[in-house]
Amino acid sequence: MRRLASHINGTLERSLGIVLLLLLWEIAPRIGLVDITYLSPPSKVLVALSGLLTSGELGVHVLSSLKRALAGLFLAVIVGTGFGLFIGSIKRIERILDSVFQTFRQMSAFALFPVFILFFGIGEVSKTIIIFWASLWPVLLNTINGVKNVDKRW
Repeated sequence: MRRLASHINGTLERSLGIVLLLLLWEIAPRIGLVDITYLSPPSKVLVALSGLLTSGELGVHVLSSLKRALAGLFLAVIVGTGFGLFIGSIKRIERILDSVFQTFRQMSAFALFPVFILFFGIGEVSKTIIIFWASLWPVLLNTINGVKNVDKRW
């Protein structure tokens, strides 16, 4: 019984910060502390979310986003794994390209978004390319690292 009470007490303590944040978020726009145009109260957000769910509109947008995200990730896995296997297996190429990869890896996908829009337009292609760019570097660098660290007998 004491263990259950301790668990409940711990859960309540961990939840207190979230409850206070939601309370502040609800109150601040309503008393005019923040303009309601920029920060809608959670109650209005939940009503809008409920409307989008019941109309089916949310599902359409979620599927569109998933299609875009999966296409970018799929391309990143194909390109990153292919190049990673090649680069990781040839040490000289890896040494030559490592500094270039480390430089490109540091470039934020969000910072490059205007460049991608300039080259690929404002449609689906630029959005997919930005997801590809953000996903490529973890896949590529981890594949290179995995190839370099695998036992040579394998």
